[in-house]
Amino acid sequence: MYIQLNKYPSLYYLRLKKKKIKFNYNKLIYGSYGLRAREAGYVTLNQIESARKVLTYAMGRKGRYWVRISTYIPKTSKGIGSRMGKGKGSLSVWVGFITSGQIFLEVEGPNKAKILAGLRIAQSKFAVQSYPVSYYLLRGL
Repeated sequence: MYIQLNKYPSLYYLRLKKKKIKFNYNKLIYGSYGLRAREAGYVTLNQIESARKVLTYAMGRKGRYWVRISTYIPKTSKGIGSRMGKGKGSLSVWVGFITSGQIFLEVEGPNKAKILAGLRIAQSKFAVQSYPVSYYLLRGL
């Protein structure tokens, strides 16, 4: 007789995936500066959009940025006043998953001071703790 270990194995896999580091996302590919996550967690589409607005304002629309995460996991929630039962709640938000050590936002632009100021403001918009990294810092130049 086979004993079922997990009722929902795909969700269990996502929880396991949360603890691992993605090594293909720990290098800057497109830009010279980026944001690296200190911890694993979820990021919503609204958080990405607010960080994008902050970056474009801080750089004065003279630089480029790349968002290296996508929101592909649907999250549902029931109404506040609803009782238990009667099915699953409606779709509330789409989220993307970030592992620790992953670079999820990259920036390229002419002015270093404006880029770093924009990244410091943008890192406060995300639900996960992060810190700015530099191409030159990662390469040891």
